[in-house]
Amino acid sequence: MLSLATAPIGTIRQVKWIACEQIISEFLEEYGLIQGKDVQVVSSAKGSVIVAVGENRLAMGRDLAERIKV
Repeated sequence: MLSLATAPIGTIRQVKWIACEQIISEFLEEYGLIQGKDVQVVSSAKGSVIVAVGENRLAMGRDLAERIKV
């Protein structure tokens, strides 16, 4: 199992679990980033990761991306 921060760019992976605070979890749910959903890593730079969730694009810090397992 990989984290979003370490998943190769361009790959489509299914979210296995998310370990974060409730308020962050609710925010991610608003953008469709939930357990069981397919996501694609679009970009990964020094401190941030951009993922595609359906039609949405979501940028997050590497620390949060490390807590999302795919």
